[in-house]
Amino acid sequence: MAAGAMLVATVAVPAQAALSDTGPIDPSHGFPAWYSDAGNVAAGLGPLQLELCLDGPLCLATDFRPDPDQPLSYPDNFPDEAFWWAGEASIESGNTSALLVMAQEAAFANEAVKAGDQVAFSRIRIRIDGLTANSSYTITHPYGTVTLSADSTGTINYTLDEGCFDTPCTQEQFGRAANGTVGPFLRWTSGAPEGYVGDPNVEHAVVGSPTGNNFFQVEGPGIGTLRTDRFAIQGKIDAAQEPLAVQGSIAAKHATVAALVGNPITDEVTAQRFGGGYQKFERGTIAYLPASEAFAVVGGINTVWNSVGAQNSDLGYPTSDEYSPMAGGVMQDFQFGKISWNPVTGSRITKGGIGVTWDKVGGPLSGLGYPTTDEYATANGGVTQAFQFGQIVWSPATGSRFIKGGIGATWINIGGPQSPLGYPTSDEVGGLVQGGAKQYFQGGEVIWSPAAGARVVTGGIRAAWVGQGSEGGRLGYPTTNEYAIGGGGYAQDYQGGRITWRPGNLTVEWAK
Repeated sequence: MAAGAMLVATVAVPAQAALSDTGPIDPSHGFPAWYSDAGNVAAGLGPLQLELCLDGPLCLATDFRPDPDQPLSYPDNFPDEAFWWAGEASIESGNTSALLVMAQEAAFANEAVKAGDQVAFSRIRIRIDGLTANSSYTITHPYGTVTLSADSTGTINYTLDEGCFDTPCTQEQFGRAANGTVGPFLRWTSGAPEGYVGDPNVEHAVVGSPTGNNFFQVEGPGIGTLRTDRFAIQGKIDAAQEPLAVQGSIAAKHATVAALVGNPITDEVTAQRFGGGYQKFERGTIAYLPASEAFAVVGGINTVWNSVGAQNSDLGYPTSDEYSPMAGGVMQDFQFGKISWNPVTGSRITKGGIGVTWDKVGGPLSGLGYPTTDEYATANGGVTQAFQFGQIVWSPATGSRFIKGGIGATWINIGGPQSPLGYPTSDEVGGLVQGGAKQYFQGGEVIWSPAAGARVVTGGIRAAWVGQGSEGGRLGYPTTNEYAIGGGGYAQDYQGGRITWRPGNLTVEWAK
């Protein structure tokens, strides 16, 4: 049920059931023993099963007992409300104060502790004072977004309760509370007290929002945007929650990388592609192929691998752990490619012909460095991948070739594969006279020398230059690119002269 003196203009919350299961009714107090969520694998969070938190300094209900100093007992010294989970965030700014209350709550229908009156529900409560009267505000919280209107006093007072309120609640009816707005349960980002998801006496950053909005935010007239990412949360992990099993080759690997990947957040998934399997952990994945050891995939490499489909992608399964080919970067091998990472370029995939070429020239230790893009499509069915100091290009006609330095820059400047040169048909050829280098293309060549830089040579002019011995002949290296001359012709200057082309006529002039 929802209550409050304002118009509810929009309510956006996740469509799926927030929690995954409801525990059996505990005969010692008449409430479900626990509620559980399915975790959030994408965020590296395992499932949580939280018991009704009734006793101790980290349970809010302790102070709700008739005599907090006496032992808990039902019904005589039992709280009239308690929580499987609770979270609260507040904002103070000038005359505006905002409070968000979220809970998976246990209470009694008529407030007094009485057998048969037990109810359970999820709650979202928003209270904001000091707003502009009769104006709309957008409130974003970890479980959704609502657009609400302040009343004539500038106040928003909103409550959404969802669960079982018709007593006595049966096991099935208690399950309605698992289908409310709250869930999965938020938890501290790190450092929570052992056996708890947080401390209700301490504000802390949290994770677990199904929308990724691990904050409380209010936007609207007169206040702009007010926001906090600090929450006081309560939740006691059920002592009966069984830990997820880790076994076989995954267990062998986990024993060596537990500090790196953390605890399991899913069961092992078997019978996958190529007969392999995997298991998700808090900070990564451990995967294996039949008759092979398992390997861990973590960090940015794990993020990229999962984003493209993990073992079902073009990369397949990991075939190595992460390793560092040079200071400042890491790499991991997969069946059909690699993922590399460094702080400058981030995580990138290399595969296929481009990946083979990069490996052949030395990977990141080559003159190309690390990839700065993934593969992207280029002209005539080709693909290109950019690296820190060059590119590797592939086409069906020419295969995979690397291009870098002044030759690469010149090719890119004239249009790359869409230029008259087309794709490279060779890698760079070094060791030429005077310390030069060249690279052949479908439509000509680019030649570089220390004296003249990189120049493009094509067509009839190139044929005449080759006929004179190319860079090793009397003409030497080109000192210009082709340029237009009168009569519809073109010319190109060389160290030892000039080649001129006009329709039906080609001449070589020697330098004097």
